[in-house]
Amino acid sequence: YGTCCKFSRVLFGHDLILAFTFFFLFAHLTATKMARSKRSAVRDPSQLSGKPLSQTLVPSPWSTTTLTTANNSNGAEVEAHYGCDSGGDDEKWVTSPDLICGDLPFTPDIIYNLTTFLLGNPNMNSSHLFRADILFDSLGVLKTPQETERLFSSSSPGRSGGGDAAPPPQSSDPVESIPAKEIPGFELKRTVVRRLIPRNPRLDRALDQTCHFYEGKKTTTTSGDLALSKERSLYVYTPHVSSKEELPFYHPLLRSLAFLYEFERRPCSQPSLSHNGGGQGQAERLGTGTLSLHFCPFPASESFDPVPTRLERTLQALLATHVRLARSTRPSSSTTISQKVCENSDGSNYNPAKDNVIPRHLIQNTYSRLKLTYAADLCRDWVEETEPSKHVFEDLAITAFLMELWRSMYGVVPAAEKKSSTATGRGA
Repeated sequence: YGTCCKFSRVLFGHDLILAFTFFFLFAHLTATKMARSKRSAVRDPSQLSGKPLSQTLVPSPWSTTTLTTANNSNGAEVEAHYGCDSGGDDEKWVTSPDLICGDLPFTPDIIYNLTTFLLGNPNMNSSHLFRADILFDSLGVLKTPQETERLFSSSSPGRSGGGDAAPPPQSSDPVESIPAKEIPGFELKRTVVRRLIPRNPRLDRALDQTCHFYEGKKTTTTSGDLALSKERSLYVYTPHVSSKEELPFYHPLLRSLAFLYEFERRPCSQPSLSHNGGGQGQAERLGTGTLSLHFCPFPASESFDPVPTRLERTLQALLATHVRLARSTRPSSSTTISQKVCENSDGSNYNPAKDNVIPRHLIQNTYSRLKLTYAADLCRDWVEETEPSKHVFEDLAITAFLMELWRSMYGVVPAAEKKSSTATGRGA
């Protein structure tokens, strides 16, 4: 390259040098992008059946079990319909060979930690979502927005400056969790209720959802002279709706959705190398896991297809995202659920190194309010030659952060919020 530059400088001057420089830079970036896309490929399309999902569906292992009664988060005994019709019909859980991803190196604690992380960060699966607010956690690990604000306030007492401080956050009406279903071979370990927060509240509404954590009973199988122990974990998501018409656009048209992870642990004397990345990288592979996706569809009708093409793409994307994110999820050093929780006290934090100044939900709420109020006018009246859609939203995000920072440090409240408080009788 150096010889080429010297020769071109003599013959053609600096223009050709610049052209060569851009050419080599473009080639390098293209090669890097191709390498990254190759590494990010989660599933081999040739391993799929190529048939529509509706033609490959098979019953899930627990689909024939009946519904039972259980206690909700408030201790009341209610009938567990688990998102199905109130008529008491049994659930019809189904899956497909195309929704199964095997030969995975991840231990069950990696999938557990990943599930905990995604509970607070559904934006990793859908660009229509901002985040999820935790409303209830039976283990008390994931914090509600009110608990998060109190933790930030107690950790930085010097920020509570004087001035016209905003009124304390009002706790919303309690949301009951959907009762858990008893599944043979599994034991309920945890219940989490969350609220999905959309990016554009004018288009989509928030949605409450219950997630149940199940842990299967360990079984031991013999393969030759080896004794393989099989561990299973099940994560069931159920939206708080009574009909498909109540589901917003960003949520699949399903009664319930579940991830089942089965892991065959090798004996300690028989490790193998892992080449699939993940929390264990190129370390010794402790066993082989299989991740499968199961769902409970709404009943079909003349005007409704319960398994459309869009649903198939969504389920494939969810499965691929789980496998991709599991590669960078750290494992726990312990095996029991309670020990995992102690080691991952803030597992839903997207970026704990940065999201430690102001709670994320406060900044996002202020940003959404500013965007809905001012973005259209700012983009319309933009006088610079640069693209307004980029700079306006970036400036609004910075403004939202500064507003919440100054509110926390000095008790400064915007005039618009003062007027709103006065109108509602909450302030002066």
